[in-house]
Amino acid sequence: MKIQRVSSETIQTPGAFARQLPPEILERATDGLGWVSLISAVSSITLVLIHQLQPEFATAWAHPALRLAILFILFLSVGFIAVQRSGLLSKQRLLDLGMIFQVVVAFACALCEGSAYQDPRLLVA
Repeated sequence: MKIQRVSSETIQTPGAFARQLPPEILERATDGLGWVSLISAVSSITLVLIHQLQPEFATAWAHPALRLAILFILFLSVGFIAVQRSGLLSKQRLLDLGMIFQVVVAFACALCEGSAYQDPRLLVA
């Protein structure tokens, strides 16, 4: 049995979605990511400052992984704002990086929300 390579003329590679967007939408989307990163940075600082108001969260705050997650989100948000303002990346690459940024922030939010519960069998209402 002989394996033959398919000609490359028939294969089309998919392009990145951000390359197909109009320039006006790219501009608005990157501005929106700047606002999301600013809100994320302010929220992480606020969470650190008011963690004593909820007793369950105050006991969870003793865990170093939670503090590291909040600190990582703060630095990631500030870094994302700096990269956006500096213009080092194109708008398309900034949107690609922004998708990863939003997933990491969502994971950290879920980590903070789930860390307040000590008993894994407890029903969350």
